[in-house]
Amino acid sequence: MKQSVCFYVQTNDPELINRSEFYKIDIKILQDLGFEVKICQSYKSLPNDVDFFFIWWWTYALFPVLKAKRLAKKTVITGTFNLAHHTKGGDYYSRPFYQRFMIKISARLTNMNIMVSKYELERIKKEITAKNVSYSPHVLDTKKYEIYTKQQRKKNILTIAWMGKLNAYRKCIPEIIKAAALLKKNDHNIPFLIVGKMEKDAQFLIKMVKEADVEDTVTFLGAVDEKTKVELLHSCGIYLQPTLFEGFGLAIAEAMLCEVPVITSNVGAVPEI
Repeated sequence: MKQSVCFYVQTNDPELINRSEFYKIDIKILQDLGFEVKICQSYKSLPNDVDFFFIWWWTYALFPVLKAKRLAKKTVITGTFNLAHHTKGGDYYSRPFYQRFMIKISARLTNMNIMVSKYELERIKKEITAKNVSYSPHVLDTKKYEIYTKQQRKKNILTIAWMGKLNAYRKCIPEIIKAAALLKKNDHNIPFLIVGKMEKDAQFLIKMVKEADVEDTVTFLGAVDEKTKVELLHSCGIYLQPTLFEGFGLAIAEAMLCEVPVITSNVGAVPEI
């Protein structure tokens, strides 16, 4: 009889599982290993009839971990901790006390924490004092990034970032807009293409583009499919990702695989990439 796993991601967006490569690849790996995968996106729908729980993000892990303990089932948690001090918030240390407490307890109670970078592996052992940790970096399917028609590189700059407010600050999107304005002021009208779903709390970026008078050079493309993303990476002139912190930096790895010059920041796990 096939063993089953609850693949848990807490979200109100039903399409997130299909849109995110993080989740799709892990689900495929679990299926290839022979598991029946039951996808769960809320606490209320946590199943009882699974053999173990595979949980993305410690932020939402405590209730699934406690339920698994009650059912005498094992749990695995993965993701990034974002163990860095940010002036704009959004990291572990800027969270409310109760959230940090829940995250820390989840990391200590789970059977295994899978860390995606050596940087965060050492930080979780030291600062969260979790002992049940393992290291497994993100990987890329190289075939997916092959393009069989030669792409001519354009004189544009590409950035990929999910546009929630705190993440937009972490990925330095306001600074990118200011850079575009500075270039335009000096008669360099270079197109900036920014890919990623724009959330309601990040609409201020559109206003910022207008006020900086760079509506003709800064374009928010929103969420795009994987094929379009790969084509953009193969055709852009520069991949730009300044960042306050990265627990891994998957888009940087994708850009490097597509042989595009990368401009980024020497922080967190970026040097590993």
